[in-house]
Amino acid sequence: MLKVSILVPIYGVERYIGKCAKSLFEQTYSDIEYVFVNDCTKDDSIGVLNRVLENYPQRMQQVRIINHEKNMGLGAARRTAILNANGDYILHVDSDDYIAENAVEVLVKEAHDSKADIVDCAFAEVANGNVMSSNLPYHGKAEIYNGIILSRLGFVTNQIWGRLIKRSLYKENNIINENGIDLGEDYSILPKLLYKGKRSHMDDILYYYRIDNGASYMNNCLSVKNIESCIKAHYDIYDYFLKENLSLYTKYSLELGMLNLILFCHKNRYELLKSKLYKNIDIDFWDLKLYGKLLKYNRLLFFSLGLKVLLTKNFLRKVRKYE
Repeated sequence: MLKVSILVPIYGVERYIGKCAKSLFEQTYSDIEYVFVNDCTKDDSIGVLNRVLENYPQRMQQVRIINHEKNMGLGAARRTAILNANGDYILHVDSDDYIAENAVEVLVKEAHDSKADIVDCAFAEVANGNVMSSNLPYHGKAEIYNGIILSRLGFVTNQIWGRLIKRSLYKENNIINENGIDLGEDYSILPKLLYKGKRSHMDDILYYYRIDNGASYMNNCLSVKNIESCIKAHYDIYDYFLKENLSLYTKYSLELGMLNLILFCHKNRYELLKSKLYKNIDIDFWDLKLYGKLLKYNRLLFFSLGLKVLLTKNFLRKVRKYE
């Protein structure tokens, strides 16, 4: 039986950690280790977790709670969890989310049957106890542009949670979050994992993503520090794949990832950061010969990239006036 490490960072989730923990401890799959990382939460999240655990004595020996000496952020908490995991596979779960009762069992079966390094599933967005929408994984050829280009364009979402990932994929390829990358750390990690590993995907909704927690890591992202973290994540993934000497089309997608971040910065009036990013974009997006090559290569990418370019024209003009 494959052992699964469920990794959960904890900060400011006393309202939600109870439901999360119950969904984890009630899994139909038995061979699980639980690694919770207390990122110096200021509320009673750990107390709630321990009280829930008391109701599951069969799980107590499988649980470890690791305490940071100071608040280090989501990226560092996940890094700590990964370095302390012992399972064959890893499943990241955010502490305000929850998973289906059979999630681990279903994901492990798919990993075993498909011999995949990464198994992703559909997820649902939840607010006020109601399922608002569901999101299916992209079904396409298991080629490199799936992992990098389509993730830059939004066809493959960049979140690390809800995916069953072989732990050796991290270790053997030295894929680990860099210090200083907090917000956006999954943005720099996941494409590397997709590039190095074999991916399988399922339409089953096994993960429930909460969008109404105003105190979560992700809902406290509009600060200069966190935007700088996103920029560092972009540079990290950009440099990584340029060293891999990949195709021009992949380079386009990486540049467009930066353009998306510029747009985000523009919407939130981070002019200096926006200018810093813009100076690192060197592709001529108006070279029609390149788009002709792209159309020949893949029609989906041609129309997706073309749409992105049209949408970026106006905000690029606005960006230039700040230089």
